[in-house]
Amino acid sequence: MFKELCLVIPVKNRHYNLLNVMNYYKDMDCRKIIVDSSDVVYPHSNLLKMHGFDYKKYDPKIPYFDIILDAISDVSEKYILQCDDDDRFVYPLHENTIERLNKDPNVIAATGHFLYGTSYEDLRVKYYGSSKNSECATMMDNAYDRINNFFTQYYYCLCHIIIERDTYEHIFTDLQSGPAKNCLHLYDRMFSLLLLMRGKILHTDTVLVVREDCNKRRAAVIPSEIQVWNRGRNLKDGKTQEEISDWIIENFYEHFPNIKKSSIVDVFRKHYSSSIYNPSTQCSSMAKPWTLEEINLDSAAKNELKIACDYIYYKQD
Repeated sequence: MFKELCLVIPVKNRHYNLLNVMNYYKDMDCRKIIVDSSDVVYPHSNLLKMHGFDYKKYDPKIPYFDIILDAISDVSEKYILQCDDDDRFVYPLHENTIERLNKDPNVIAATGHFLYGTSYEDLRVKYYGSSKNSECATMMDNAYDRINNFFTQYYYCLCHIIIERDTYEHIFTDLQSGPAKNCLHLYDRMFSLLLLMRGKILHTDTVLVVREDCNKRRAAVIPSEIQVWNRGRNLKDGKTQEEISDWIIENFYEHFPNIKKSSIVDVFRKHYSSSIYNPSTQCSSMAKPWTLEEINLDSAAKNELKIACDYIYYKQD
């Protein structure tokens, strides 16, 4: 059921999470890659191999986009899911997701609910994008409509969902040369924008990923040079926003046939600028938390969710 999926798990200086990663995914029958850009080599890489993982170690000085592109260069599976070391893809709930993706050539990715918390009891859905209405935005036929509706009402990052391998690679190649490499918050939005440009995204209406609480996640996975905006530039001078708008137009206008270039600028400025200039709003102003009960999971799904939570918050076998 997951033979066509490759699970990519980046880690940076958080080797303490890898035992839980190994034990949680050990029975998942797919290709699994640990992409390690830590300062030191993981001393138990032999255990990773025993649990079915490939281990790829990179110099932490190598740019993040270069690392990811190299790590997936030998991936032959049709789909990729990038899931960080402190997240858990609740894979037992997605036994039919790949099959559903394969049925429609216009659908290039699949998403679901993203839950945050510090324990199973504390779990909540954090973003509009995890709502059941998200599919209305991401399944529209027109790329401009998908982007406009998604970012207007449902924004959340689309980096960590099931995506066609070639599409995933193309997006990282695009980002490698653009301004997103200087800002994590912009990288999230640019990835989501480029994915929505390329095709429809299925919403599975079940939990895709359980994540550690947003306030506790800051930044070990992605190198520090991506976590901050260009340090020498005034964020409020307007120049940066214009430069990025121009870059979007010049590089991706062909994805918007029959749409004025000015419309693309409007989309960018309407949905991006406030959160870029105020990065702390990423998880707060766009958040509309709601509880686990509102997802209507059955008892078997809730049990799988509890197991995933154990391997984030507690267990170290």
